[in-house]
Amino acid sequence: MGFFNHLFGSKSDVAREISLDAQRRINLWREHLANFPKRETLAKFFSSYNVDNALANPQELSNKLADIDRLVSRDLVTIENEEITEAEIIRDIDNIISSMKSYEVSHVISIVGRQKRVFQVLKKLYHILKLELYAIKLARKNPNKDILLKLFRLIFHEDAFINNMFKAELYPGDKSNWEDLDRLVKSILLEEELTEETQSAEETFIRNAVKSMGSDKKHKYRRLAEAIYLDFVDETKKRAENLEGLDELVKYLETLILDDALIRQLLLKNKGRIKLSDEELEWLIKAFKKSFDFGHFENLNAEFAT
Repeated sequence: MGFFNHLFGSKSDVAREISLDAQRRINLWREHLANFPKRETLAKFFSSYNVDNALANPQELSNKLADIDRLVSRDLVTIENEEITEAEIIRDIDNIISSMKSYEVSHVISIVGRQKRVFQVLKKLYHILKLELYAIKLARKNPNKDILLKLFRLIFHEDAFINNMFKAELYPGDKSNWEDLDRLVKSILLEEELTEETQSAEETFIRNAVKSMGSDKKHKYRRLAEAIYLDFVDETKKRAENLEGLDELVKYLETLILDDALIRQLLLKNKGRIKLSDEELEWLIKAFKKSFDFGHFENLNAEFAT
């Protein structure tokens, strides 16, 4: 039985017991992330631009499909001993493709809530991978344009969307976002149930600060965040006099907000009577950056016009 089948499959399945040590579980996940770009490249062979050529070369198509199939480890996901009709496969693929992609793992919610959200994301990935294996099986038995294009969409859009969430290189400005996701994924892979007590003082502080910064009410952290953001607007105007248009200015501001030292400087300038320990100061820097990522200050961009 595949590991994901064990984690996310039917609870009524009496064969769900699985014996994998912690390191093997983590390695299976890392192998999956590492293999995805290879599957994505192979899938381009039957993209909408090349599908007719793929059908005209059945042996090469069969080889590409077999290669994709091999890159999905059966220790991770398997469809062995499962029966599903072609009509059911098509229906389930269409449902996946048409469903809303709601995968945000917000730091405004608790660590327990974040773990549940990541669990749902990985569960959806499990269903996507199973459908890919079914679609490959169909396409190798009876190649046709419709199933190939659906398989391409599953890999290149649905699968890719989720896999990209867990790529460390996509978090250049704030590695803590990725580290948090990585921690949550590992807790699920190891079947560890997180509790509120598991959440550190830093996580609690940041979560509450981000929530306050995103509030319409004039909470002290909201007022402070607005003052810092307006200073960033002024800094952007000074440093980017040759830029024109709101989009260019905001893009430049985004690069400034990656600078922790500048945030620290502006925070100290504006904090007034708010008492912060050195530790809380560093946490507030992270909270400000997360709040910016959530778009909490977009209403202040009108200041670029003044």
